[in-house]
Amino acid sequence: MLLLAASAAGIAIVVLTIAMTADAYGTLPASVPIHLSLDGTPDGYGPRPMAWLIVVVQLGCSALFAFLIGEGLPRAATLGRGHGAGMPIFAVCVLAALGRGQRLLLMVGQTGKPAPMRPFWTFFAAAFGIGIAALLLV
Repeated sequence: MLLLAASAAGIAIVVLTIAMTADAYGTLPASVPIHLSLDGTPDGYGPRPMAWLIVVVQLGCSALFAFLIGEGLPRAATLGRGHGAGMPIFAVCVLAALGRGQRLLLMVGQTGKPAPMRPFWTFFAAAFGIGIAALLLV
């Protein structure tokens, strides 16, 4: 049941990131931010197609997690808690953090204004805290 719910959540996050990127793509400038400094200002740029980079990373992470979960969950079921059974939750947390980062990059690309980083870092810390706790405790 956990695997099915996490899979559905992961797919939904990637689909939402794709939709968000597709929606914003036409309004992005020719050069888009691909990295933000700690204060939210862009410190790396690339051509407009680079706006899809995080989507590609999400898809790659999804494939990697699918492989790891496929290999690890049968073994984890026999070993019990803390041996990879929390990997689906961790995977969703990573995909969510990437999606949140994409949202910031698109916003900065569209507006040219620095991104508010405190909410991002709070979300990032919470997501990875939950993900790591799942790896250790589930």
